[in-house]
Amino acid sequence: MSGIWNNFVGLMPDKSILQHSTKSFFFLSLVLCAWTHPKYYHSRLARCLRVPLSLISATWWLCYPFLYLVEPRETKVSANIGNFAWTYVMMTKCLDWGLFSGPQHRRIYVRSSDDSGGAWEAAEKNLKDRLAPSSLIDQVLLQLTSMRGSQFPWGHFSKLNHNSLGCDMLKFLICHIYSLTVLAGLLYMEKLSTTSTIQSFVFFGRNVSLPTIVFMARFMSTPILLTGLCASFEAMNSALAVLAHLTHPLLCRLGFPDVICEFADPVYYPPLFENVFAFNSLSEFWGKTWHQLFRRSFVVLGAFPLGGMARALGFSTQAQKMAGFVGAFMASGFMHAYPFFLMADPTTSHGNVSRLEIFCVFLCFVVQSLGALIEPILIPLIPKRLGGGRLWTISFLLLTLPLFSMATNKPARLFSIFKPLDEWSIHYLFLPAVLTPIVL
Repeated sequence: MSGIWNNFVGLMPDKSILQHSTKSFFFLSLVLCAWTHPKYYHSRLARCLRVPLSLISATWWLCYPFLYLVEPRETKVSANIGNFAWTYVMMTKCLDWGLFSGPQHRRIYVRSSDDSGGAWEAAEKNLKDRLAPSSLIDQVLLQLTSMRGSQFPWGHFSKLNHNSLGCDMLKFLICHIYSLTVLAGLLYMEKLSTTSTIQSFVFFGRNVSLPTIVFMARFMSTPILLTGLCASFEAMNSALAVLAHLTHPLLCRLGFPDVICEFADPVYYPPLFENVFAFNSLSEFWGKTWHQLFRRSFVVLGAFPLGGMARALGFSTQAQKMAGFVGAFMASGFMHAYPFFLMADPTTSHGNVSRLEIFCVFLCFVVQSLGALIEPILIPLIPKRLGGGRLWTISFLLLTLPLFSMATNKPARLFSIFKPLDEWSIHYLFLPAVLTPIVL
């Protein structure tokens, strides 16, 4: 893997050329976004250039993180993963804007007079007859920053935040304390695996080597790792909701533009996760209780292409749906496997990421789709007194998710974005874990 990268480095253009190219492709991406506006969607220029511009821009963003790879990777993992997060968002949005999205009529959530509820309404009426420049700017800003698309046709009407400020604050504190505890424990386990001089332990009268102990610990800590990741992202989301609660009334009173007030409205910051323990099948777990933040990107990268391919080959409607379903999980596997090379430094003893590890991370998410396809046959065979669908789901997740967690939890990987425990300061107690690698 490192040999391929070293050969690629010699072909890299000058840094100034890369920066100018990035600005140019970002501008082209904004043009694609502007063409989703109902006023311009059916224009002659948009019809001629939308598809080729989408494919060219998406290809650029696919290569972007490797063009800006920061060495040594072990000390700059957060920057490299940040580059990947940016490229993933831009790549999927360029494909969506150019190939799959129709004209995007924006909508807003209007609260009732007594704040007991509300309804969705069109942001602007007769949009094709009148167009202000500010309307186009609003369209681009909200499309670019929206992951779940609450204000657009491809989003979900039901995902709204009706929590009070106190409720969001309490959720932030609970999720932050739990995620910080899990992070500290995992960092301590990583330190123990790399610095401990004890090579074996005695269990039930047998000597067990330290690598075996570490392997078992990583396997058994998978549920803790996943719930810790869940809590860390929910803490960040709750912090944004709290900030929105505090700033939205102030921005409205000061007369800021409507799009800025809408961007800071806490109603658009719903919880990322439902009750992660309220599930009876894999489909319900991944489709409802787990976060849906990247749902649209999985549909764009996987479900649409594979479903369309199955339709072109003449498969039945049911087979097309199954192909699209598997494709969505393949896109999820791609999202997790593609940045895996960026997490590690090939100059370190642990950092040379093998193709097998990358494949295991990808396979972890692909097998979830296979499990979801066969579970309608298997779940009825499990007695309800033993747990039924919940027993099946928990067992399947515990057996398959270590393919992801064990590779990610190694030294010089994902958790190397955090400082060692002995370098922590008081600031770690107040900032969400997702922000500490960037701020501190």
